[in-house]
Amino acid sequence: MKYFIGLFLLVTASSCFAPTSIYYEVNSDVSGFSTYNFYPVLDTNLPEDETKRIMQIIDLELYKADFQKSESPDFYVNFFAEENTMYVPIYNDSIPRQSDSITLKTVAVDQLLYLDVVDVENDELAWTATIEGTLQDTLSEGEVHQYYVGKITEALQNFVLEVKNEELENNE
Repeated sequence: MKYFIGLFLLVTASSCFAPTSIYYEVNSDVSGFSTYNFYPVLDTNLPEDETKRIMQIIDLELYKADFQKSESPDFYVNFFAEENTMYVPIYNDSIPRQSDSITLKTVAVDQLLYLDVVDVENDELAWTATIEGTLQDTLSEGEVHQYYVGKITEALQNFVLEVKNEELENNE
């Protein structure tokens, strides 16, 4: 019985976060980037609180990687999301004479989160990441925050490695 309960808890906990994929693309030389700011006009398709949360996570991760926020940056960070909400029908038989009444309940949101690095000097996309994942409706605010921290950290670590590798290649 202990094993069954343990297995049940493991499956339940792991189902909160569906598998995610992160894809990267480098479009130009990112060496020499040391300062950043957010794109002047962000149209994220996300609620304001989620936009602020993601901006704070990006700020922290870039700060940890020794990038400085600047009014005259080397690159802009832009991000936006495309979401597809999954619903499940709930039939409402409690209303007399309206037994065919249906309510839709949100169960999850499939999300594509795009992170773009735009070279300010050349005004071109220098690096991009696409984070593909599913957010379950049952997640708490803390779990949503952890989801974003994990995925954005992983994506930006790839960007930081790309910058450092190109700087090493240019110094050889």
